[in-house]
Amino acid sequence: MTYSTGAFTSFQHCPSNKKITVADGSPTTVVGHGTIPLNPVFTLKKILHVPNFTTNLLSIRKLIKDINCSVTFFLDHYIFQDPAMGRTIGQARVKDGLYMLGV
Repeated sequence: MTYSTGAFTSFQHCPSNKKITVADGSPTTVVGHGTIPLNPVFTLKKILHVPNFTTNLLSIRKLIKDINCSVTFFLDHYIFQDPAMGRTIGQARVKDGLYMLGV
């Protein structure tokens, strides 16, 4: 999910009544969804545009599904790898208790 439209390479508006429930249980509106390239090789599909968010959130399950990778978590970082080749294709570091994806 992203609050910004700047990274989308394709975008489709959602009906005005499309809502999701956030962590505190409150509903928020989804404006649309689209495709966002993660890097020159990998693209995430059906990323929700949620303008009320103040940060971007990425589901690890979605990442694994969309780009067919494996993820290994460590105390201060995680890496995602191409399962066939075993090469690292991305990583994230911990910042303020959250894993921040470095693209």
